[in-house]
Amino acid sequence: MAHGLFTDAVTRFNKGQSPLQNDKVAAQAVAMLRELAAAKVAGPLIDDNHVNEQSRERHWVHPPVPVTTEFINARLGFDLSAAQIQQLLGNVECSVTADGDRLLVEAPFWRTDIETREDVVEEVGRLYGFDKLPVELPMRDIKPAKKDEQFELKAKVRAALAAYGANEVLTYSFVHGNYFEK
Repeated sequence: MAHGLFTDAVTRFNKGQSPLQNDKVAAQAVAMLRELAAAKVAGPLIDDNHVNEQSRERHWVHPPVPVTTEFINARLGFDLSAAQIQQLLGNVECSVTADGDRLLVEAPFWRTDIETREDVVEEVGRLYGFDKLPVELPMRDIKPAKKDEQFELKAKVRAALAAYGANEVLTYSFVHGNYFEK
């Protein structure tokens, strides 16, 4: 990355690898070792990849992502129909079920980077073309944001205590026990 070289390895590292391909990759590696080095199989393959049986049968790592055309178009500034989005995602082997403007996107097992509806938005934008994004600033409200009363109260209490010489300390007794287990 420091040298600006974008290789297959960089892409795999960035996007991750699907645990559903482990058995195929291991089988290919064993076959090559047997052919090229006269290796012998020592025992059965044990692949504890923590993917549930339903996901294995459907060949996806992450469950299908529900999203609407309105959600996608609002973020990209496009006016794409459900059929256009379905076609774009279908071109990259995503399975898309459309019910009006509602879409259910199932990414293929090797696309471990499509987990949320924002990931679907990014994929549609990439496929349709980021160069087609509208070149205009979004409309923003210039009214100041409403102050959070609880935040203001905490700030006043902190300031008053600090004025009297108190210090705020975060000790291990305030850290959840799971933190240490991880």
